[in-house]
Amino acid sequence: MRRLLAVMLASSLAACGASRLPDDMETYKMLRKRDYAVSVERRYPHLAAAAQQHFRAALEADREGDDDLRRHYTWMALTIWRTAQTLSERQDAMDSRLAVDGRLALTDEAFEEAKRRREAAKVVLEREARVREIAWQYADLPPQALARPQAAEEALEETIEALRLAAIAGASQHAKQQFEAAQRAFDVAARSLEGGRPEESVVRAREATNLARQAAVAACPGDAHDRARRALRRQLAVLLSSAQAIAEVAPRITDRGVVLTLRRALADDEEGTSLRPDARPALAKIAELAEWFPGFRVEVEGHASASGSPTDDLIKTRFQAQTVVEALRSLGVPPDRLSGVGKGANEPVADFQTASGRAQNRRIDVVFVPVQVPIEAATCGALPGATRPQITDTEANQLEL
Repeated sequence: MRRLLAVMLASSLAACGASRLPDDMETYKMLRKRDYAVSVERRYPHLAAAAQQHFRAALEADREGDDDLRRHYTWMALTIWRTAQTLSERQDAMDSRLAVDGRLALTDEAFEEAKRRREAAKVVLEREARVREIAWQYADLPPQALARPQAAEEALEETIEALRLAAIAGASQHAKQQFEAAQRAFDVAARSLEGGRPEESVVRAREATNLARQAAVAACPGDAHDRARRALRRQLAVLLSSAQAIAEVAPRITDRGVVLTLRRALADDEEGTSLRPDARPALAKIAELAEWFPGFRVEVEGHASASGSPTDDLIKTRFQAQTVVEALRSLGVPPDRLSGVGKGANEPVADFQTASGRAQNRRIDVVFVPVQVPIEAATCGALPGATRPQITDTEANQLEL
C-alpha cells in the first residue's frame, strides 16, 4: 500500500513538473491574463493575433524539444505583445491629456465669464450706490411728495439692470460708443434726480435704458464671434498636438483647418490606388481623431506628382482619395462627415523638376475642417446667420509656433 502511494505521488509530481512551461512562456501567459489585456486586444487586434500566433509556434517547438526555436518564437510573442501594450498605454495617456485639455478649456471659458461678470458687477455696484445716496436726500419728504422721486429711482434701477446685461454681453468692447453713451445718459439722469428734477431724471433714465439695450444687442455678434474664435483656436491647438503623435503623418494648420499629410498611404504600383497594409494604423488614429473632434468635417484630397497627363492625374488622385475615404468609413468615421476629391497636380508643395519634389507632391491630405454652426450668444440667444469663424493664416502660424 505504501509503495502504491509513493508511486502515485511521484507520478503526480512528474505530471506537475511536465505541465509547467519555461519562465519566458509563463511570462507571456501572465501578461495575457492581466485586466489590461482586454484593452490591448480591443485596440490592436492584429498585434494581439500576431503575438498569439508566435506563442502557438513556441508551444509546438517546446513539445518537439527545440529550445532555440521555442525561445525565438516566445521572444517574438513577448515583443509584439509588449509593443501593443505600450501603444495602448500611450493611447491612454493621450486620452487623459485630451480630457485635461478639455477641462482647461472649460476653465478658461469660466474665467473669461467670471471676469466679464466682475466688470458688470462693478458697473452695477457703483451706480446702485450713487442712486442710494441720492435717494437719502428725499427721505424726509412727506409720503405724498415721494411719488415722483420714487418713479425716477425705479427708472434708474431699470437702467442699471440694462447696463449690467450690456456689460455681460461685452458691450464695453464690441459696442463701446453705445455703451459709453448709455453710461453718460445714466449720469445725466442721476444728476437730474440729485438736483431735484425727478421728472427729467425719468426721461433721461429711459433714454439710458434704451441705449444700454441697443449696446447689448450690438455687442452680441462680436462677443459671440470672439468666444467662438477662442474655442476654435483651442480645438485646433489640441487637434494639432494630438495629430503630432501619429507616426507617418505630417500635420500642419492652415486657414482651412488642420491638414494631415500621408505620403506612404498608397501602394507604389502602376495605379497607386490600393492601400498599403502598414498605412492602416495611421488611418485608425485619424479615425479616432474624427471621433474625438465631432465639430470637424474630414476632407480627403489626392495629389499627384505630374507624372501623367493633367486628365490622368486628376482621375488617378480622385480614385486615391476615394480609397482613403472608404478606409476611414470602414474604421467608423460617419459618411456624412467624409468627402474625397482629386486635385491632380494642381496644388504642389514642392518643385516638380526634382525627384524629391515630385515625391513630396505625391501625397494624400486629410483635412479637418471646422463645421459651420450657429453661434450661441449668452444674452441674446441664437444669432441668425452667424457662423463659426474661420482661423486666419496669421493665427495658424501662431498656433504652429
